[in-house]
Amino acid sequence: MSFKIICCDGGGIRGLLTARLIEDLDNKFQIIKRANGFAGTSTGGLLALGMAHGVPISDMIDLYRHKGAEIFKIHSLNLQYACQARMHDSQTSKLIEDLDSQFQVTQKTGGFAGMSTGGILSQGMAKNISASKMIDLYRNECGQFFEPNGLLSQGTSRTKGPSAAKDKRLGRPGAIGSRYYSDGLKKILKAFFSDARLSGSERFIAINAAQLWNEKAQSWLPCTFSNLQENPFRDISMVDAALATSAAPTYFPPHHIQANGTDFGYFVDGGVFANNPVMTALTEALSQECVSNLSDIHMLSLGTGDTSDGITVADFDDNSPLSWGVDWWLWPLRWGERNTIPQASLLMLILETTGKTAEFQAKQILGDNYLRANFMLKNPFDIDDWQNIERLDAEVDNYLQTPEWESTCNRVKHLWT
Repeated sequence: MSFKIICCDGGGIRGLLTARLIEDLDNKFQIIKRANGFAGTSTGGLLALGMAHGVPISDMIDLYRHKGAEIFKIHSLNLQYACQARMHDSQTSKLIEDLDSQFQVTQKTGGFAGMSTGGILSQGMAKNISASKMIDLYRNECGQFFEPNGLLSQGTSRTKGPSAAKDKRLGRPGAIGSRYYSDGLKKILKAFFSDARLSGSERFIAINAAQLWNEKAQSWLPCTFSNLQENPFRDISMVDAALATSAAPTYFPPHHIQANGTDFGYFVDGGVFANNPVMTALTEALSQECVSNLSDIHMLSLGTGDTSDGITVADFDDNSPLSWGVDWWLWPLRWGERNTIPQASLLMLILETTGKTAEFQAKQILGDNYLRANFMLKNPFDIDDWQNIERLDAEVDNYLQTPEWESTCNRVKHLWT
């Protein structure tokens, strides 16, 4: 007897593409009802959990179309800290001015001490620079204090093209902190899942996340959350599973999971080791004896759109390989002379190459029982580009009319019905 698993890749807001393909296949062949299990990573984890819990796929599509601003809620704490620091520096100077006008504290003080900006104030007072002049310094000359480090941008402007308008002098969130809050996503997930736990699902679930510290292993570990009997995470909530699997480093904060008195620690996006969840789902199902034979497993794997992202020889002609340090590999905006070097390149490299590796492995192991549905996007589409979701929707509309999709549907009909 066949054991059918729907597997959904990670890819942020591009999960709309996955959801649209599932919707079309479900309308034609009732694939969700016929599935024995669901697996997912990151945004694909949200879809897998939703289908397992009975959330209509149309509701998941609406999530991508209309809730992008709530999901990708800019984390402005970094900018607030920077502004507060300037404000406090000015307030300190103002306090000194007030005290000096009443009690002549700077004239009566025998010495001055300070650290960081306080050191600047101390040096100024020691040289008899008035507090009012130092206040003017903070009010009017801050732009000169916080000029970008020339060493980091020498030889190239990393903010050419449309991304430049998004850049901030003090560092766009994602460079010095998580780019987005997770509370908007959490609110949406609570509405979908309430307090439901993985163990409450009647169908197989496999969701990937990376545990940042495992006490027993004394290390970080790749993890697959499952509702199967021997899985240590089977009693965590669906909301926790969804927040953990989608906590992409630099985009969302790591997620802390506690369940039934056990502190599992913090987790990040499972895409760092399995952006395509087919192999972890296959391993979990076999290890827990969901099936007696490998040949019983039928797997439908859906992507979030292939892209032409990468770093070309021309990019290295413009930017010497020796200049690629942490700042360039994790720069949070598209950059380069042609604005084509992906944002957070190292993370994108990991997500996409691990996904393609799993796709190749599953095809070799399962043969014709493995079916992949995906297509190449006309232009790169960033995983948080919710503002342009209509463009992605239009690309899906076009793809659903192609002979390639018709061929995929025929294969699904043969494999799934």
